[in-house]
Amino acid sequence: MLDLAGLEGLQLGNGEGDGEGEPAQPIELPDMRVELQGLRQADRPLGGLGFALGSQDGVMAATDITGEIVGLQVLASQPAQLRWYQSVESHTELQAQLHFKDLGSTLEQLGYQKILETEEGVFDLELAWPGGPQDFSLPEGHGALRLDIGQGGFLEASTGASGALRVVSILNLAEIVRRLSLSHMFESGIPFNEMDGELLLDDGVLEVSSLDVQGGASSFHFSGESVLADRTLDGELIVTLPVANNLPWVAALAAGLPVAAGVFVLSKVFEKQVNRLTSAVYTTTGSWDDPQVKFDRVFDDSPAESEKASAPAATPPDPNSGPQSSAP
Repeated sequence: MLDLAGLEGLQLGNGEGDGEGEPAQPIELPDMRVELQGLRQADRPLGGLGFALGSQDGVMAATDITGEIVGLQVLASQPAQLRWYQSVESHTELQAQLHFKDLGSTLEQLGYQKILETEEGVFDLELAWPGGPQDFSLPEGHGALRLDIGQGGFLEASTGASGALRVVSILNLAEIVRRLSLSHMFESGIPFNEMDGELLLDDGVLEVSSLDVQGGASSFHFSGESVLADRTLDGELIVTLPVANNLPWVAALAAGLPVAAGVFVLSKVFEKQVNRLTSAVYTTTGSWDDPQVKFDRVFDDSPAESEKASAPAATPPDPNSGPQSSAP
């Protein structure tokens, strides 16, 4: 059994030498197989990992990494790898695919709020950072995280947790929906059929290029950037829900009757399009822990119109040529 709490402050060396421009002597290891079972963080069980460890030409590598940590699995068919390049410009690279069942359970094991439940999903992780494996930090790292999650739902989280135990509020979709006065559209929590997205990290900026939550007729799309040093947000949230025969929802969505009335008129003009959807766009500013979500605009997003747009365009008739006859 290994308690990671006892490793805090451990220095492995950073390959920067003695300050006179000479690189430090790289750590050399013989090839070996390492099995770590019963990993813990203080009184919290984490799981276990196995990997091949060795070094060559100044590069220490842990390859064929498999196992499970707090419900995140690294499969034998898709092992992870970590490489530490020991040089004057020492840096570490990590590639991993992390599979999971209930991501909410992982949050609980880490001591956070369980803000969602999932049936299955995967994180595809590619990260690099200066220094050794122990030197990782978000502001200095760069890389990408891609996520692909199946069915699940966002839960009504307890408001009692705070500080380190509180999940970043912008990730708590149920809380965002409550702020937008849309809770009445969902009986309990926010179910979804799938969720996917991509997060990019570079130069101290976390960019969410896309985060899509699809749930039947409803969907949520977030994109934006965050400066990690001050945890600020600058993004856009698009909420799409059925609008037909639902003027009360439109009024809450638009936060104003004039816009709601306009959308209602449009829905009546096209009332035969039963699958009509209307999306509201919100700006997201403020901080991670207290995001300010403000209504910006409404636009229509009809699936029927989208399909028509993707079809080959027909040549419009000449208005001066008179009635057109159909081809046999």
